[in-house]
Amino acid sequence: MKIFCCHTKSHERLLTDYFKPSLPPDLELHAIPREGDGTGDFRSDQWIKCLHNKIDMVVGTIRDHCGEIIIWSDIDILFFRPVAKELEALIQASGKEILFQRERNGIPDINGGFYVLRANEKTLAFFEQVRAGLAANPDVDDQFIINTLLRACPNFAWGYLPFSYYARTHGWPPPRDLAIFHANGIMGKNSIELNISQFKEILWIRKYGRLALLLSCVAKIPKRCKRVWAERLSRHACKNAA
Repeated sequence: MKIFCCHTKSHERLLTDYFKPSLPPDLELHAIPREGDGTGDFRSDQWIKCLHNKIDMVVGTIRDHCGEIIIWSDIDILFFRPVAKELEALIQASGKEILFQRERNGIPDINGGFYVLRANEKTLAFFEQVRAGLAANPDVDDQFIINTLLRACPNFAWGYLPFSYYARTHGWPPPRDLAIFHANGIMGKNSIELNISQFKEILWIRKYGRLALLLSCVAKIPKRCKRVWAERLSRHACKNAA
């Protein structure tokens, strides 16, 4: 199965050090370099421009691979097992034209960073609408337009990937049957280093298992909650000592 992605020089480290080395052998990578200055931080002008260019490329790949099932992916993603047969089975069984990652648990919004689609006239028409929406709204990203159109097009058949196709915005901890890890939810500056820190954490957990996962969960407990639990444990210890 063909997997497509695009990247600028600012994100090349994610591609070469993490995305490509994790790619399973059942996926055929087509990585498209794009020109661009700057750091590529979230919501930066370069970031917005790259996402607009990405949709031009999505339209082109659908035209060029009509009749195939293809993947479009961001490069802030790690793979943990072969996925081609599973993704093909999922989209065939669903009867949908495209399956997206969910943005968060409990809300209908999709995440535009990883999706599998049937390259056909329906998906081509949909992404041409996405491109038109971006042209009319140059300050927004592709995910905003995609979600807007999905709400407005009830007859377009789409669905969600299972949570094993996990994004960091799905909450913590990740599922045990992890297929991919999408290091999203990055805000502000130094976004590449933040992506990498998420990669390092999930790789550490995968290497050291349940204890590492438990420690990571404890580390994410808000400080106020930690203080409350520390006080309760202290009182409990004092009571038992008495």
